[in-house]
Amino acid sequence: MMSSLLVNLALVMAAVPAVVQFAAAAFAGYASGTAVFGVFGSTAMFLRGLSYVYRFNVFLYMMLGVCGISALVAVVKGPGKGWARRRKDDGG
Repeated sequence: MMSSLLVNLALVMAAVPAVVQFAAAAFAGYASGTAVFGVFGSTAMFLRGLSYVYRFNVFLYMMLGVCGISALVAVVKGPGKGWARRRKDDGG
């Protein structure tokens, strides 16, 4: 149970930078005076190593790629049966 919680937490933490960058880029007009605009608008763009990531929108393309792959899997695989509870066996 704890390992699944940690895996889900790691997935959420991996997705957060892409979502924050997307929101900062999409709502740049609204976020012009905020701290997130200062971080993504000027500071992060000029860091060595990360400037490439922000200049070419790598996070955004990764987020769109995951969304596309998820949609493709959902279309190909179709709706599942869902989760069903198992009945306990009375016998051994």
